[in-house]
Amino acid sequence: FPSAKGQQATVSTFQPMDIFELEHVSHPSISPNGSKVAFIRNYRDVMTDRTLGNLWMANFDGTEVRPLSSGLHNDSSPAWSPDGSMLAYRSDKSGKTQLYLRWVASGEEAMLTNLTESPGQPVWSPDGKWLAFTLFVSEEKSSLVKLPPAPKGAKWAEAPKYIDDLKYRSDGAGYLRPGHRQLFVLPVEGGTPRQLTEGPYDCGNPVWSADGQGLIFSSNRHPDAETEPANSEIYEVSLNGGEPKALTNRKGPDSNPVLSPDGKLIAYTGHDEQYLGYQISRLYVMNRDGSNPRLISGDFDRSIENIHWSGDGKGIYFQYDDRGQTKVAFMTLDGKSRDITSKVSGLSIG
Repeated sequence: FPSAKGQQATVSTFQPMDIFELEHVSHPSISPNGSKVAFIRNYRDVMTDRTLGNLWMANFDGTEVRPLSSGLHNDSSPAWSPDGSMLAYRSDKSGKTQLYLRWVASGEEAMLTNLTESPGQPVWSPDGKWLAFTLFVSEEKSSLVKLPPAPKGAKWAEAPKYIDDLKYRSDGAGYLRPGHRQLFVLPVEGGTPRQLTEGPYDCGNPVWSADGQGLIFSSNRHPDAETEPANSEIYEVSLNGGEPKALTNRKGPDSNPVLSPDGKLIAYTGHDEQYLGYQISRLYVMNRDGSNPRLISGDFDRSIENIHWSGDGKGIYFQYDDRGQTKVAFMTLDGKSRDITSKVSGLSIG
């Protein structure tokens, strides 16, 4: 606005175009020795109206913040190898999202996949020889009606869509393609991704067993999955394939499995289905083989998410929202909790 002297005064209020000047950090990933943090620095491109992101790294104390990639593309999901020498991450720098491997010391990179679908978050095996991830596998749907082929040069209307799925459309995505996200593994030294699961079921992000011979994941593989979409279980599938083995069995969602540091326990979130409009997500722990499942969070009356074991395996860090604020807390295996941080918003534990 003009000032009294006819000069332009500084505008201090937030303006619509200021959105393109904002940046934020996401996907923090701490190196195995705790000295480095890889993360995505997100920004907005005014010419394409897109949010983009590049891979960056910093020392744990915040010093030596430096870029590992640059350009108008999207990097995401950095994951350190167990020995801390490599970073696996997702990027669409080739035009389609693929998995990449970066050697931290030399800065050399290799594109590990050349897939027609976008792979999910990469997860390293304990020995550093494999990466596990989810990948959408399309399925063919045969229509009840077979239409005759159009004569050469004819311009017919678009063929009708045949849909027999209960969930066939989603906000922001429109009509859903027939298919499901399955589990795949890929040797780090190169090769072709190998599919471990199949069938009309979606698989959640996997975690490796301590011996590296299997993957633990959440999925709803019940015959009535379409009419009971929240009734997921924790499963394990062998690296050699075969039918997944259910580790939980109760009415309600069991999800987000995390293996304890010694590999003897699995923490997960869920609740007993009561068909209410809203139910809080609770914290559970069970033995590695699925035996002795027990509720840990007890009377804690907030939804628990983003769980991580402490290094000594004596408790679990987690996030929860309380009156508009995101908090980080710690809970022992006997259900005693304490807040670690408070009055923070938009936080994610790396």
